[in-house]
Amino acid sequence: MVYKLKKDLYGLKQAPYAWHDKLTKYLQNTSFKQSVVDVFVFTRIGPKGVVVVVIYVDDFIIIGDECLLTNVKKDLASEFEMKDLGELRYFLGLEVVKCPNGLIFVSEKVYDGYIESVLDV
Repeated sequence: MVYKLKKDLYGLKQAPYAWHDKLTKYLQNTSFKQSVVDVFVFTRIGPKGVVVVVIYVDDFIIIGDECLLTNVKKDLASEFEMKDLGELRYFLGLEVVKCPNGLIFVSEKVYDGYIESVLDV
């Protein structure tokens, strides 16, 4: 007997490609444009503002006006199983802090003390 899988499996070599291909097609069908410089960055420019989606494996960073973000997250959740982790705090080893005045600081503070502990200094 032969069975056809209806879902991609994480363990397969093709899974990351299939996931990125499916996500890219979905985003492009919902008016997002893929960046020429980085294929993991998508933007949607509309009359109410700009939304940017950055993808790293199966994590998204979604940037834009709050009401636009709500709609994009709702649309993505209707198509994909996902969980909203709230505001960005850490990404790829970087700490992100948003100040009350609107400034955003990005640092590698996460690594303070880590290098010394690995080197046993």
